[in-house]
Amino acid sequence: MRDLLDILSNVITESRGLGARRPGEEFVSSTDPDDKIYVNSVTFYPLGAQAFNNVQSRDQALEQIKNSYPTINVIGSFGPRNLAFGLAVFTRGKEKLAFVKPFQSIKLDPTQNNWDNQTGIPGYRYNSKAAAKTQAGMTPQDILTQQSDLDAAAVVDQIVAKFGAQSPQAQVAQSVASGADFPIEVQASESESFTAFRDYFCELLHPIALQTGRYTGNAAGAAEKFLGGASFADCSINFGTDKTEGLSDSILIAPSGQKIKVSSKGAKGATASAKNIVDAAKEVAESNPDLLKKHSEVIELIQDVVKAGQAGAPLVLGVKYGVIGAKDAEDIQNFKKIPNTTMSAVGEMKISNRLKSLITERETKDPDNLNLYFHSIAAVAHRAAEHVNKSTSFSKAASEILNNGALIQIYTTATEKDGVWIIEEFKTFWPSTTVTGVLFSAGKTYYSTGIKGNFTFKILTNGAKDVEDESDEIGSTTPTATPNVVSGKPIRGIRPKSAPSTAPAAGVGRARR
Repeated sequence: MRDLLDILSNVITESRGLGARRPGEEFVSSTDPDDKIYVNSVTFYPLGAQAFNNVQSRDQALEQIKNSYPTINVIGSFGPRNLAFGLAVFTRGKEKLAFVKPFQSIKLDPTQNNWDNQTGIPGYRYNSKAAAKTQAGMTPQDILTQQSDLDAAAVVDQIVAKFGAQSPQAQVAQSVASGADFPIEVQASESESFTAFRDYFCELLHPIALQTGRYTGNAAGAAEKFLGGASFADCSINFGTDKTEGLSDSILIAPSGQKIKVSSKGAKGATASAKNIVDAAKEVAESNPDLLKKHSEVIELIQDVVKAGQAGAPLVLGVKYGVIGAKDAEDIQNFKKIPNTTMSAVGEMKISNRLKSLITERETKDPDNLNLYFHSIAAVAHRAAEHVNKSTSFSKAASEILNNGALIQIYTTATEKDGVWIIEEFKTFWPSTTVTGVLFSAGKTYYSTGIKGNFTFKILTNGAKDVEDESDEIGSTTPTATPNVVSGKPIRGIRPKSAPSTAPAAGVGRARR
């Protein structure tokens, strides 16, 4: 009977949709079962009403949302009748992912809005079986009220405060902190999930085990290379704001400020900036200069991206990899000076056939109101990123650089047997095998309606698979503000004038093919 009730409860819960989801509930990737994201919040706009009064009010609210989250995915597209929307925010480590779904109107009871659990978030589905695990409250973020500048005692004290001194969590933590030998056995909690204990709670124990020396593997080599003479025991433990973008679960920071990242086992993907790879290259520079020499082209590529800036980088790389020519880059720069046009008018422009093909092959939500400059930059950016990922060794090289930096990978070997939780070992790896792919990405920054930043890098860990970016061209039904916009008016026979001397693409002609 209990099993039947549980099944019925799950069916009812799932049928209520995203509006019924609670913080911490789990969604799992449809292509990679180890890639999981967790509900942060689900909100429907406008607050306290069924619809905005007009498109302008809706777009103002969307703009505020857009400014609040660096990564936003729009599910579907906004039309003039879509005067409401839902916002679902998820977390993956420190990363926040926001999904926006257009509605014509909404119901004031969030659970009554039609946003499906299984198909409503592209690439992910609600994992109702994980509810007990996620609700167990065993992530570091659930347990720690202070997450940075900790020592082992401070971590243990917070665990005791959360679960009680006699809890299995407190007993395990005290054993690891005191340097007890493995295996460590504690009586299992009947009300809590072993999987959550192993996969989430043990993240808290990994840096403590490094400090007490209760680990197997070669993590000591990383300490010798990167801590400037300090040991793990000299470091502070950090789970909070000192974490880097998605690559680690905790960080050990020496008194000198030098850091070692700790990655607990778990397949996931995260978006990082060029700075992540540049920082890793600096870490590797002294310890393994031959590796940087081996991958000098990757370093040069990242330097090109940083130097050219967000508007210039696609053009520099486009010329470098033969996506466009130097003259095409100049023409694209001059598109800034012309009003919006239509896709059909592009065929009559006096530009190269190669550039025409790039422009017309890229889809846009509003082909009759085309901002040719943004659209062309986006077309080149996405094609250049595709070339880097498919036709160069960038992914393998960048992965090797990151893995040889100050990054330790830790695996928990634990079992549950006869009502007992048993931690058998914490096994470390350095150089790490954490990073299994680095993809060059234009998907979150270059759009036909605007530029939101420079190229980013998708860092895939522990065999995670890439999930294609969803479009998030918010407000694509409303023209992006540009000088001399003439909505929908074709521009025939335009020959762009010479590019201004300050154009970011000025260095394009000097780039290597």
